Amino acid sequence: MDRLQAAIAQARSAREAILSTQSGTPDATPGQVISQPTDNWQALIRFEPDANHLTENRIVTRDSGAKSAPFDVLRTRALQQMSMQGWKRLAVTSPGPGCGKSTVTMNLAFSLARQPDIRTLVIDLDLRRPMLATLLGLEARHEVTAAIRGTSAPASQIVRVCDNLAFATTRTPVHDPAELLQGRRIGDLLYRLEEEFAPDVILFDLPPIRVSVIMARTFSIPVRPDARSTLGAWTKTDAGMARARRTQAAFDLPFARCNSRASSVRR
Repeated sequence: MDRLQAAIAQARSAREAILSTQSGTPDATPGQVISQPTDNWQALIRFEPDANHLTENRIVTRDSGAKSAPFDVLRTRALQQMSMQGWKRLAVTSPGPGCGKSTVTMNLAFSLARQPDIRTLVIDLDLRRPMLATLLGLEARHEVTAAIRGTSAPASQIVRVCDNLAFATTRTPVHDPAELLQGRRIGDLLYRLEEEFAPDVILFDLPPIRVSVIMARTFSIPVRPDARSTLGAWTKTDAGMARARRTQAAFDLPFARCNSRASSVRR
């Protein structure tokens, strides 16, 4: 636990160093009051999820308790592993549709948000079947694909739901995600997000492995040595775990198992 606390303190110091280099306040005319956010993160659009909607969709980790305990254990183990390996990115996937990976992603995100010193950015990259906006109850049409294509500023496609948790979602399914995610634009976007918002953890909701293994290739492209990704498999069968491990080995990705006994959700 001491090692984990040290890693959190180190991440906080690194974020403060990044924020201290950002541009200053714009010039004001005489008598004009300029309201300048302390950083880009605080300037993100704020969205308050409906508590009943979250509960109906099995999001149970906003508050600590018996229901959140399995996800809190997952959070602690994931943070310990990420700290030891120097990772900032964690991806959740599954052998196939309907295994509950999007619900797990949401619960893990809100569990992380209860750690006040950890800033988490969640990105929905299951572009054929995006679910996070629906689970969140977000009706505004934010499209992370526009940020990937470079037609929209990343900040305009992100909402902040509390002081240290934000979501980049999409509502419109994409029928050719491989073309969108194979190029360098997705890598450039991730580096830009890290520079502008200084998250301690970037959490991805990926498509099922059987649907699109191209995502594994995407997350094996880091140019910088400190940008390694974790492939996390939320699986219900040994066969699914074996398939996930074969994918991990094929693309030389770090691997973390999320034990399906933690919940019986479907999404």
